[in-house]
Amino acid sequence: MTNRSVELPQGEIRYRESGPNSGTPIVFVHGLLVDGSIWSNVADRISAEGLRSIVPTWPLGAHVEPMRSSADWTLAGLGEMVLSFLDAMKLDDAVLVGSDTGGAIVQAVAAASPERVRALTLTNCDAFDTFPPFPFNLQLHAFRHEPLGRLLMLPMRSATLRNSRLGFGPLTSRRLSPSESAAWIAPYRNSGAVRRDLAAYARSWDAASLKPISLQMRSVLAPTSLCWGTDDKLFPVSLGRRLADTFPNGSLRLVHGAGALVSLDAPEAVADSITACAS
Repeated sequence: MTNRSVELPQGEIRYRESGPNSGTPIVFVHGLLVDGSIWSNVADRISAEGLRSIVPTWPLGAHVEPMRSSADWTLAGLGEMVLSFLDAMKLDDAVLVGSDTGGAIVQAVAAASPERVRALTLTNCDAFDTFPPFPFNLQLHAFRHEPLGRLLMLPMRSATLRNSRLGFGPLTSRRLSPSESAAWIAPYRNSGAVRRDLAAYARSWDAASLKPISLQMRSVLAPTSLCWGTDDKLFPVSLGRRLADTFPNGSLRLVHGAGALVSLDAPEAVADSITACAS
């Protein structure tokens, strides 16, 4: 994959790209405190199938370049950021792929500009009143205050704690390596500007803002595939079923043995869902 960056009105976004330029563009949106690396195995698979993979690292706590002070951190504002990225990349009909908080952002994009979306693939993600699930809603309250957020992250220097049930452990069914989770938290731990960005997002976060957007998915006609891990207590299968039923052209694929980050636990299933939507 080739490392690149693009300047948006909100700030610089770094991304990785692979696959032919002539292929259907697939744009990935991850969640909080992870980066684009969660999609690497998926992107490799679909690029080999002739699709164009575009994997940004969005400013959700694991980014390197801080955003401008004028950036809008509301859910609608993050949706506009994705649309600005599509504009900068000259993409009019991309397939959007979302996970975790990224799934909420993808829904915001589809609600605001359904004509810009060729298809959607969502793995376990926020929807309706689940924005985010417990206990991450409590963590967001803490991240509103930079000193408290920094204190909260101090124990995460230990790989054992970081990958346990107190850290990223609940997100996957497989064991994370110390290096992959260390890369996710390094920007927040090492950069005051990144901490300020995440605090700005946390202060702008409104738990009630997603439900009306999720309900708007009733009018989104783009083919939508939900690839939902069943070994996930954060985003239960019942939430996936409800969300899939909301899309007029939605389908649900259950991935047994996968946790919330299905792209890490079962990348082949996510790649298959994207390929089916993009065809």
